[in-house]
Amino acid sequence: MTFTITPRAVRILGYAIAGLLVLHLGTLFARFVLGRETMLGLVPLFDFNEEGNVPTLFTTLLLLACAGLAFLVGVARRAGAGREGGYWLFLAAVFTFMGVDESMNIHEQLVTPVQEALGGTSGALFFAWVIPYGLAVLLLGLVYLRFVWRLPARVRALIFLAGGLYVAGALGMEIVGGEYLDWHGGERDVIFALMATVEETLEMVGLAVFVLALLTYIHASLGGIDLRIAPSARADAPPGNPRAVPEG
Repeated sequence: MTFTITPRAVRILGYAIAGLLVLHLGTLFARFVLGRETMLGLVPLFDFNEEGNVPTLFTTLLLLACAGLAFLVGVARRAGAGREGGYWLFLAAVFTFMGVDESMNIHEQLVTPVQEALGGTSGALFFAWVIPYGLAVLLLGLVYLRFVWRLPARVRALIFLAGGLYVAGALGMEIVGGEYLDWHGGERDVIFALMATVEETLEMVGLAVFVLALLTYIHASLGGIDLRIAPSARADAPPGNPRAVPEG
């Protein structure tokens, strides 16, 4: 039995993001309108602004899916096109780190050390982790610009769109949210919660678009991905032929 993964599979991710967004908006209604902070545990479970919950797991899996697809492309291109494969493999490593960061919240642990190193940060740099991560994104963009520009036009456009959406959410909205919190004494009110909603939604959509870009490239340039389920070997297969499978 063979399953073929095509770019259309990204529709499933779109439905999942829409479902999570609806559930998250429900948590905001429960928290800020009904005054219910937990609602039998459902509020923190689906709140985009919480960690270690369903949206965090979904984003982590999206990041690891990007890493896995980039790895497949890298292996294929390293075998056939040499140098190009290294770019894809390094990109796979970057997304793997991002997945670990998302699940373990590593970037938040940089806030205090960066603030201490700079003698304190405020305003747009309230969340000080955006400084080292912003520099890393800039460097990565400079390194990969020529590589991405050589890709097929549709794939290139999708990658630029994906990167723009993700960076606008992960860094852009974090800067805006930090400025807002600094102005309001750190109070995480409904306005800040809506900012977090935009931030996390942009990240998820950006990652889904990047998955679409990878699948489009794989489908057009590498012939697609087929998942094959082979029948198991017969229990009575001759010892000298362990690979024998049922006939028919």
